[in-house]
Amino acid sequence: MKHHFQFMTFAAAMLFVLSALGNLRAESGEGIRHIKFGDVDFYSIQDDVGEMDSGVLITNDKAALTRLSPTGKTPSSYAVFVVKKGNDVVLIDTGKGGKMIPRLQAIGIKPEDVKNVLLTHSHFDHVGGLVKDGQKVFPNATLWIDADELSFWKTARNKSYCEQCVKLYGEPKFLTPDEKTAAIFPELVSVPLRGHTPGQTGFLLSSGGVKLLVVADLLHNGAVQFARPDISIQYDNDPKQAAEVRRKTLQRAADEQLLIAASHLPFPSVGTVKVDGEGFRFESLSDSSTKMSLYNFTVKDIIGNDFPFEKLKGKKIMIVNVASKCGLTPQYEQLQALYTKYGADGKFVIVGFPANNFAAQEPGTNAEIAEFCSTRFRVTFPMMEKISVKGDDMHPLYKYLTEKKENGIVDAPVTWNFQKFLFDEKGNLVAVVPPKVKPDAKPIIDWLEGRSVDWNELKAEK
Repeated sequence: MKHHFQFMTFAAAMLFVLSALGNLRAESGEGIRHIKFGDVDFYSIQDDVGEMDSGVLITNDKAALTRLSPTGKTPSSYAVFVVKKGNDVVLIDTGKGGKMIPRLQAIGIKPEDVKNVLLTHSHFDHVGGLVKDGQKVFPNATLWIDADELSFWKTARNKSYCEQCVKLYGEPKFLTPDEKTAAIFPELVSVPLRGHTPGQTGFLLSSGGVKLLVVADLLHNGAVQFARPDISIQYDNDPKQAAEVRRKTLQRAADEQLLIAASHLPFPSVGTVKVDGEGFRFESLSDSSTKMSLYNFTVKDIIGNDFPFEKLKGKKIMIVNVASKCGLTPQYEQLQALYTKYGADGKFVIVGFPANNFAAQEPGTNAEIAEFCSTRFRVTFPMMEKISVKGDDMHPLYKYLTEKKENGIVDAPVTWNFQKFLFDEKGNLVAVVPPKVKPDAKPIIDWLEGRSVDWNELKAEK
């Protein structure tokens, strides 16, 4: 799809008209997938390729296997994951010693840069990259693992390799899989995913309003186990528990719109989960897939509750930064009138973000702003908590809205209070409207009413 732009100057501001926009910057290289989450970089690295044989799945329902995997073979991968914040690098698993190192080096990460290795579990295809030629591969790294998983590793078939790793790296530190305790970064917590092994651990990354859950070996055969999460595999230590945790986790991913990263799904091994009948389906974040959208952002409303943009699918959206002591504050009245008229049928919504970035014209607390909006302008459209829309503390949503390096398309910095971002029913950014253009300008009304729009007719307030 091509992107189309129109440009107009109103004082220092610009109007942009676009056909589509993605939420996350997802970049590809051979065996490398990079996704930007706010200030955090996430990489999926393909250590090796493979395939899964349906014969190792545990089920008597051969008809289901034939239907879901007609050849009995399903493409798979061996993936490791990197979480990078500034110069700090966390590696999640190490594969089996395939192409991980040269691919890490391709993104500028040397083995000595890795200070912490988080292990999802102890199977060799997840820990095999720790040692090469009797030497540790990551000379400055500390290992982290679940306590029960370490006990399992010390008695498992590869216990001699465990002994070698402990000798080289020292005793691993223990993870706390309670979804509260930070795993190195405050944006990263560990999640219990037991069943495949006694202490398998996932990792939940939350940054930039988007969440990704590394699920490790929650499932191996994507063709079968998304549709039939009740079917486990011979590699599972506790097949029954593995199936229970798999269904619960996939349901959570679907409900919460999480991205998941699974070690053995075909590269890039990252995507979203959707409910499909009694089971699920996986939508890979592949080169041909739709990039993530506005709908993956979750913000806080003015009383502190989560406000997921996902729930606005199918609506036209206006996002506007507001202020109580600005010369443009009377636009609240026009915004409310617009919402009253066009939001009544549930097909249009305005989302207001109080911000104090311009001449300190929004000094109030969230409670004071809510009271002002309610009593002065009878505002009923959704108001969010007070944020920053520019500068070093800019909210991740506004980084996405305003920075080309984030959205991959256009720079659209907020120039003053009441700048408006218009999105269509599919989450595509349609226009960035300068602050002094009234909310009820003719092109905006034409857009809301489904008529042909001449954005050149926008006129700024005098």
